[in-house]
Amino acid sequence: MNKQYPTLTCHICGYDMHDRKEHDPCPECGTAFSTLPDAYASKFQCTYPNVLAVLGMLAMPFIAALSVMLFISPILFFIGNRSKFPGVRVPAWAARAIRLNQILIYAALAEFWVLMILHSVWPNLFNFW
Repeated sequence: MNKQYPTLTCHICGYDMHDRKEHDPCPECGTAFSTLPDAYASKFQCTYPNVLAVLGMLAMPFIAALSVMLFISPILFFIGNRSKFPGVRVPAWAARAIRLNQILIYAALAEFWVLMILHSVWPNLFNFW
C-alpha cells in the first residue's frame, strides 16, 4: 500500500487505489472506489470502546461502580455511531467494530437484567465479601 496516499485505498479490502479514477471498481473486490475521507483515522479509535465494554461486562457481577465507569465510553461510541455518515466513508474494519460495539452493548444490557433477576431471587448470591 502506498503510504503517501493513505485515504486512496479500497474501503473494503484495502487495495491501493491511488492510480484509479473515482467510482472505478477495485480490481480485487469490485467495490466502487470513493475519494471521500475515512470516518476513522485509526483502529484504536474503534477498538478502545469494545475493550472497555468487555472489561465492563467482566466487572459487572463483582464491582458495579467500576462496570458503570467502564461503559461510559462504549455507550457514547454506540450513540455517536447510530447515525449515517454522509460526508465520509466507513472502512470495513470500522463497520465491523461498530457492529461488535452494538452487540456488546446489548449483551451487557442482557447481563445486567439477568444479574438483577438473580439478585431478586437469591439476595445473598452476590455477597462475596
